[in-house]
This record gives sequence, structure tokens and C-alpha cells, in this order.
Amino acid sequence: MIIRGANLEPTETEFTNLSGWDWTNDEEKNRLIKYIEDTYYSLESQVGEVNEIPHDGNDHVLIVPGMLNHRCSPEFENLESISAHGVLASEWFGVLESELEGRFCVFISRMKDDNYPYKGDLAEDNRSRLNIGRNVLLFFDDQNPVMKKLLHLDYFEYENIKKTDPSKLSEIYTSDEIELFDKLIEPLSPAGAMMRSDYDSKFNYWSAIVGGIPSSLVNGVCIKNNNFSDEENKKLSDLFPNATIFNSNLEIVCERKNTIDKPHKI
Repeated sequence: MIIRGANLEPTETEFTNLSGWDWTNDEEKNRLIKYIEDTYYSLESQVGEVNEIPHDGNDHVLIVPGMLNHRCSPEFENLESISAHGVLASEWFGVLESELEGRFCVFISRMKDDNYPYKGDLAEDNRSRLNIGRNVLLFFDDQNPVMKKLLHLDYFEYENIKKTDPSKLSEIYTSDEIELFDKLIEPLSPAGAMMRSDYDSKFNYWSAIVGGIPSSLVNGVCIKNNNFSDEENKKLSDLFPNATIFNSNLEIVCERKNTIDKPHKI
């Protein structure tokens, strides 16, 4: 298969467990890599019920500040892989993250509020994020307990706490988590250590989640301006049955397949 990413040229590869790749001869690092793998699979099995993306009850979804999302390629081969395995760090496909910002991590962003100082960076403007480019946006259920546990494993936030109030690390993280960040993620990801140094930076809206995010947590897919056919939209709904499919105007083009008793309306 071919994988694609923001800083990754199309690469022919295959999915394999993290521990299945020949990363290092260091037994301690291999143990930590296996720890990421085991943690991901354990959390994946615990997802349970997923909340519906907020909507107005009138055929439109509602995008509110803080909503978690991940930008990805609209190629169906890529979306099929995400459906099967999750939104995963490139290392699951044998490719080291190239920018040294969060190796063995997957990157997500948050929608902004009206006070965000854009500084001319239109790529981080909410409207532009929903419109510009051919990619699609995957939204996640941030109220799900598993998603909350994954947000706890945010490398950028770990480094921020380590820099601003290191005495709290042992209160917030387990010894295994501290070891994971200090002995594996941090040495391989020096460019991510200061990602939250500027309080009004766009980087404060980013997270680097260790391992990945199960596809069952996807509760919304924004197809943006991609001219998908009705058949393709239905296929998207089949791939992400907990997700509402919608376009750049926030119009629902395909309701979620997995229904719950009480729709999440605001």
C-alpha cells in the first residue's frame, strides 16, 4: 500500500506491529516500543460507545472550539488503512517521523475560538481548515474515556509540564509513562520539546499522541470540497460507521451508520 502524510512523500509500504520492525538492538528501547504497541491495542479494545458529533438538528454539524481533528489524504486506500488499523504514527509502517517532532506519535489539532491570533497563518484558520486543500478532516469523540486517556499521552504536553512544573510529573504520569517519554520519545524527538513555548502559538492547539488513535473514535469526517459521489460517501460511512459525513459548508451528506438513543445536539 501507499501511505501519505503532511511531511511524508507517498511511500510504498505495509502495516506491521511496531515491534515487528527492526528499529534498534537496544533491549530497553525495544521494550518501550512494545509498551506503546500493547497500550494501543489495550485502549482500542476499550472504546465502547462513541458520541455523535454535535449537530443542530437541521442537517448541519456544529463545529465548536477545541474539537479534535486530524488532516489526512482523501485517497480511499489511505482511508481504508485508517479504518482497519487506526490513525497511526508512521512508524507502524516502518517509516520514522521526518521532522523529529514526535516520533512514534500521531499528530492532531484543535479547532480555534474567535480570539485566536492568526498572525496571517490562514492554514490554521477554522474556515480555511475546513475548505483549503483536497485532504479530509477526521474528527474524534473527545468525551470518550479512551480518547481522554490518549490525550493524556500527549508528548507536547508532557514536555510543557516538564519545563514549567517538573515536580508535578510524578503526580500526573506513571513511572512507565515517564520512562517512555524520557527514554524513547524525547531523545528521538528534540524538535517537539519546545512546541508549547509560545502561549499564543498555533502549536498550542497541536498534540502528539503516542502510538495512534483507534478508528472507532472517529465521529465525523469532513470531506471538504472533494467531489465524492454518493457511492463514495456511503463507502466512507461504511469505513467509519460512528461518523457523520459532512462537507465544507457543514452540511450532512451521510448520517452515521451506528446510531445511539440520544443524538448529541447543542
